[in-house]
Amino acid sequence: EGLVKIVDFGTATLLQPERLMTVSPAPLTPAYASPEQLTGQAVDTASDQYSLGLVLYELLTGVAPFATRASLMAAVERALAGVEPTAPHMAVIEGAPGPRRTSLARLRRQLKGDLGTIVRKALVAHTAERYASVQHLADDLDRWTRGEPILGRTPSVAYRASRFVHRHWVAVSVATTLLVSLVAATAVS
Repeated sequence: EGLVKIVDFGTATLLQPERLMTVSPAPLTPAYASPEQLTGQAVDTASDQYSLGLVLYELLTGVAPFATRASLMAAVERALAGVEPTAPHMAVIEGAPGPRRTSLARLRRQLKGDLGTIVRKALVAHTAERYASVQHLADDLDRWTRGEPILGRTPSVAYRASRFVHRHWVAVSVATTLLVSLVAATAVS
């Protein structure tokens, strides 16, 4: 139906029990919990967005954002300290580009740009600074795939122009060539 749903029945512990399992009565998986869940604050759909951002980060980089500190106590300490994940372009592992049919350098470039901005915005510790909803996150991902300006980034004329040129590079190349030819022909005559 085109809807994103996040479900955690604890079945993930069957795949990597040493990384995901907790003996805590808390109804969460520490490696995928939002800061507000870990610190006992009010939880709403922004928490789902954060968890979705963690999954997106892992899918793109090939590594979990907080893989080395996945216990419940470590996750709570991380949330209280306001620790942010490593920038996605810095965390990409060697095997990550393979399933995406791209190179490591290209994936890093994408994660350094708008795609990384989307992931980082979903993972901001303060809920008010995240996307307004999971739908807004999905819309920005859709904009990114179409080469359009994303809303998770501060707008500027230069940024919008660069996105326009990226989307219409053939037309811009032809127009530039014609303009240069016209100027050269005028100068010669």
